Amino acid sequence: MKSTITQIEEGKQKVEIDFSDENVDVQAETTVIGDEADAQRYLPVFEKDIRRQNRHKFPEPKMPDPDGQMV
Repeated sequence: MKSTITQIEEGKQKVEIDFSDENVDVQAETTVIGDEADAQRYLPVFEKDIRRQNRHKFPEPKMPDPDGQMV
């Protein structure tokens, strides 16, 4: 995931995320009131929400079977 934080105006940040580096066509953006540090703290929450809302687009992780082989 790639992220960008851009100051829109004093005390207002735009947070953009893009999952194309994971071969997933999902991009999203939101606005955070506060400074860049506030936006950085919010970024993991925003990422988790977008992944959850678009879980059908993300590949399922492979789990090992009882013999230790990936399935």
